[in-house]
Amino acid sequence: MDLSQLKWLKNVKDQGRWAYSDPNDMAIPGTNIFCLHWRNYKDKLNAEEPLKGDLMLLIQGARVTHIVELLDDEVYHNKEAEWNIYRIVKAIWMPKNNFDWEKLPGYIEVFGYEDIVFDGLAHRLFDENRMYTFHQHWKPLGGLPAFQKHLGDILINASKIPKQIIGTFNDQPLRYIRSEGSGAELLDIVTIGDFPDENFLQGLWRWVHTDGQIVVDEQALNRARIQG
Repeated sequence: MDLSQLKWLKNVKDQGRWAYSDPNDMAIPGTNIFCLHWRNYKDKLNAEEPLKGDLMLLIQGARVTHIVELLDDEVYHNKEAEWNIYRIVKAIWMPKNNFDWEKLPGYIEVFGYEDIVFDGLAHRLFDENRMYTFHQHWKPLGGLPAFQKHLGDILINASKIPKQIIGTFNDQPLRYIRSEGSGAELLDIVTIGDFPDENFLQGLWRWVHTDGQIVVDEQALNRARIQG
């Protein structure tokens, strides 16, 4: 995950617990594009600071919930008494459908300290004066680039559905992961033993009783591709 343009941090509050959590409720349903709000007009100067193409980390309840990209440089307005200015953003990372948001990575796991930003403004991760604790902690570890990589690794792991052991084969644990998608069986990933994630193969699998391996049923896989 390339987070080299991650420059901002913003705390988000929502009475329903998790803001911007349902892609179908966003301004453009299904696209992960939505209106990221600031509380009121007096915060306009702060809302103007992030530039088009910048990435921003959103936290809610001391948990990381989104990485968003600013899609333009405009600050927009609505007629609401509160949360009446916003920027147009696209989530380049957010939890998968049906993910338990209570299990999202916590602030301390991500940042390494407890000095949490709660005010709802955009904070420059690259500003040593305004993010003093951040730089005090991360500068010896490699600074902002090291944090960006650390966060990317955490979010990749948070995106994975835990392996489930569904039995054994040739005395080795048989595990599977359901990939993101419609939930169709064709998206299952199956592995025997402890193969690392990067070696998982996707598709429709069939058992063979030779050398304790699982191999692709190419005919079934081709049928699946045609049906898809």
